[in-house]
Amino acid sequence: MLWAGFISLLSAAWGQTAAPSLSFARYGVEDGLSQVSVNALLQDNQGFLWVGTNQGLNRYDGYTFRQYRQDGQHGPSHDHIQALHQDQAGLIWVGTANGLSCYDPRRDAWHHFRYAAADSSGLVHYDVYSLFEDRQQRLWIGTGVGFCQLIRAGSDPANWTFQQWKPQAGPESHMGPGVSVHAFAQDSLGDLWLAMTSRVEDGTPRGDGVLLRFSPEAQTFHLYDEAKSGLPDREVRALLLDRQHRLWLGGTQAGLMRLTHADPPAFESYPIGGQGGLAHGMVMTLYEDSQGSLWIGSYGGLSCLPQGKGSVFTSYQWPDPQGIPQDFGAVKAVVQDRSGVLWVGAEKGLFKGLRIDNSFHQLSPQSPPGQQLIGGDIFGILAHSSGEVWAGSYQAGLNRLQPQPDGSIQVERIAPGAGPEQIPISTILDLQEDAQGHIWVSSFEGLLRIIPARISGEAR
Repeated sequence: MLWAGFISLLSAAWGQTAAPSLSFARYGVEDGLSQVSVNALLQDNQGFLWVGTNQGLNRYDGYTFRQYRQDGQHGPSHDHIQALHQDQAGLIWVGTANGLSCYDPRRDAWHHFRYAAADSSGLVHYDVYSLFEDRQQRLWIGTGVGFCQLIRAGSDPANWTFQQWKPQAGPESHMGPGVSVHAFAQDSLGDLWLAMTSRVEDGTPRGDGVLLRFSPEAQTFHLYDEAKSGLPDREVRALLLDRQHRLWLGGTQAGLMRLTHADPPAFESYPIGGQGGLAHGMVMTLYEDSQGSLWIGSYGGLSCLPQGKGSVFTSYQWPDPQGIPQDFGAVKAVVQDRSGVLWVGAEKGLFKGLRIDNSFHQLSPQSPPGQQLIGGDIFGILAHSSGEVWAGSYQAGLNRLQPQPDGSIQVERIAPGAGPEQIPISTILDLQEDAQGHIWVSSFEGLLRIIPARISGEAR
């Protein structure tokens, strides 16, 4: 596609300091979704969006939904989906209200892990709430009663087992009164943090929940609760360790909290309700997007804290077919796909965020120094995984656009030629990124591979 004379880029892509202006498109059963109440979202390594609902698992390819239902061989162990995760091996894990399922996309094969009370090396409980893979590639499973770690023996899932951690009665319980594990996070020391609530039977909570710090290597536990540690809430349902290594907590009454000091413990709380406050005090999920903004899904909807700074939240609604703003209901899942689109799983459906801000950076050969393009007729544009944008011109070479901390864009001009900082082609038609982050450039002169870290090209 020819972009004549200049490149225009949404300012939201770089240096964003305010919550994005978004409108939301809704997907429901009329669009092929198995059911509207969405509990979990995952984008896999092939780009498919997986949507877990109260009645079935769905895979969205950008056009249609494929449904996976409980049938023993070609779907999950139960239709009530509560957690989704793809591990480093490419397996997709599905936590349900009755067991854990593992799907291998390469073989289109399912394997189910069922709960058996007498099996000490099996799943710790049938009700799977959360899934987490740590930096050591260990898979952790949070359930309605305790948590466990997957122990892989060989490549056949039929031979895999679990190490269990269960709550124990009495004041000496290493897990405290919290028994249902809703979320995990791993800190820079390798310790795991667990968000726990009391298990609810017939709508009645049993005891209080806790924030638990667990060392897998030392097998030690440290409890943070309301009475002894000053935790601002009786229960914790969501956790997030952001890129700045700050631990965020979502409570069931106190809303959003942040651990500001671990020993002795200190917590910061944020306003709920009113102008600029969090939508609701019961937080269901926490998510950090590519710009460092914090998204909070709560019982009252969707809120954003731009770049995790300050204490003023932006809350969102979606327009119905008549254009009337509606709330999402309880928001249980948020994920940003590789193209930067925000997806929201809520009580009232699956929602796709559509940017409605119209702020642009305009770049051309006539831009100020440092922002001048090497050529005006742009044929190929690549949004690289590093956050940079590469733009190839028709006959003038290549532009490398680098975001700066102040929100501006610095342009590196790479001219055609035989020199060490030049490329051996001039007419660029298309750019693509491979799994290693290398850039492949097609042109009339042939195929070129660029290694961004070395700024070198290899002609093919």
